[in-house]
Amino acid sequence: MAAEPAAAPPGPARADATPPDVPTILVVDDEDEVRAMLFEYLSGRGYAVVAAEDARAMFTVLESRPVDVVLLDRTMPGGDAMHLIPALRSRFDVGVILVTALSTDGDRVSGLETGADDYVCKPFNPRELAARIQTLLRRTSAHPRAVPAPWSLEAADRRTAAVLCADVAGYVRLMNEDEAGTMRALWDHRRDLIDPTLAAHGGRLVKNTGDGFFAEFPAVVDACAAALAIQNGIAARNAAVPADRRIHFRMGLNWCRIVVEREDIHGDGVNIAQRLQTLAEPGGICVSQSVADALGDHEGLGVEAMGERHVKHISEPIAVFRLFDRD
Repeated sequence: MAAEPAAAPPGPARADATPPDVPTILVVDDEDEVRAMLFEYLSGRGYAVVAAEDARAMFTVLESRPVDVVLLDRTMPGGDAMHLIPALRSRFDVGVILVTALSTDGDRVSGLETGADDYVCKPFNPRELAARIQTLLRRTSAHPRAVPAPWSLEAADRRTAAVLCADVAGYVRLMNEDEAGTMRALWDHRRDLIDPTLAAHGGRLVKNTGDGFFAEFPAVVDACAAALAIQNGIAARNAAVPADRRIHFRMGLNWCRIVVEREDIHGDGVNIAQRLQTLAEPGGICVSQSVADALGDHEGLGVEAMGERHVKHISEPIAVFRLFDRD
């Protein structure tokens, strides 16, 4: 079987795209839900994450790119972990944490004796697992951190773009009440709605923030259309979800000059997009004066003035508009 394509396809292109100072975690589990949940959670904590559903896919990933820690299911198609660990140790310089539903003392001892660095039993607390990963990275120095080249403005790409910032309203409450369920829902929204919609409108996902994301677009109209499509799609998907478990995004959109460096984006305009997001209602989109001006009298997209607002880290008040679909 191939490595999990929806999470992070292995291969030279992905390996080259991962910054050298970001640890890479390989999740090996035959349960789609577990792979999706761990991918979302660990990505949100700053790790590069790839996934495989069986032993064959695991070795395919390991042979194609550097990996720092393998989260290995105790039993899965293609091989028992107890037999796989010696092969992992002999061929690759990688940390191994067993993640399994088998929780007897004998299983834990056997796993550690075969060469695993640590052992976590299902159901597990994702925060505990993340702490164990960090401890393993520190203890084994499995990921030698490279010193990045000095940053220079001359080496960065500067351009005008529409910057979209999205954040989940009530994220802390949702996570406190059902951490795993919230992460699964976010993963489903990303896979089925957000990522395809961004791509369909020419957008680039800049980064996920755990409880939201940043994206950039070359055109204002496309950015507005994508933001509305995502919000409308989320609303439709929420119809079948209990009211207290619904995920709502706040969004902010700004048309501005940005600096692009190492795939990230910087600049005052990015900060304004982020501040606009905080002013939006759950399920709503706030846009800047520059977006409103660029839209003009667009027949399908409208804006409603909300007045000037003072926002954090911006010295002057900014004009704020609510974006809506005229159709």
